[in-house]
Amino acid sequence: MAGPAEQISTRLWRLELPSRTLAPSRTTNCYLVADSGVGLLVDPGFSDRSSLGAVESLLEAAGVRLLKGVLLTHGHADHAAGLPALLESRSDSAVYAHPAEWHRLGSELSPRALQEGRTLTVGNATARALHTPGHSPGHLSFELPSEGAVLAGDLVAGVGSTWVGLPEGDIGAYLASLDRLLELKPAILGPGHGPIPRNPATRLRWAKAHRLRREAQILAILKGGPQTLTGLRGALYPGVSEELRSTVDSTLLAHLAKLITEFRAIHLGADQEGPYSADP
Repeated sequence: MAGPAEQISTRLWRLELPSRTLAPSRTTNCYLVADSGVGLLVDPGFSDRSSLGAVESLLEAAGVRLLKGVLLTHGHADHAAGLPALLESRSDSAVYAHPAEWHRLGSELSPRALQEGRTLTVGNATARALHTPGHSPGHLSFELPSEGAVLAGDLVAGVGSTWVGLPEGDIGAYLASLDRLLELKPAILGPGHGPIPRNPATRLRWAKAHRLRREAQILAILKGGPQTLTGLRGALYPGVSEELRSTVDSTLLAHLAKLITEFRAIHLGADQEGPYSADP
């Protein structure tokens, strides 16, 4: 069941909606930017049609007569699954996403290209697209200058960490994207999942430190001698459930790919199991 809408600033609202996302999250944040009767909806990732009523109620409460567009930070289902239901009643709303994410969306949605620097306006509010890859190749964040806000999608979570894994995740790009948001110094940071952080800079720095800490742990193990992917998983994620094993493995492989690219680790095996070793 959808939670109550939260007005974050004069022209920005957050609506927490049930979605089929990675544990421990069970919801995705859907955002509304609205002014002068015109709105932009970001990430309708809800998984049940009953959530559509909550979205429509928010649009009505915010005085939105025209939903100008639906913006996607990226195309993963937990950020886009509600699109077909939403467009049944809002067929005049354009869908915007980075072209690198279009393959996840049905061709019937006819998404429009949203790339670095493009700005959409509603009343006195603007949403500027920032290409912030790492979680996925076409991941976007949205800067809202009038609100002092950045909607960061899956670059950051309100609680805990966000997933970055192969084949689409890129740890190096992810860290660079976090640095870019830090440089913007937003007063408000809108995560893809979880509550709005009290201190955006602290949250972004934590996300970066978490990844670097995991990288250091992997490298320390490899310096002790060659290790397989299974061995790394056992050392760093003891007791992980079978359900999450492939998710953990993809994260470890993304970290290993970065270390190999930087000539700090080498792949000794014939497949992803390895073994791997620290580059002497």
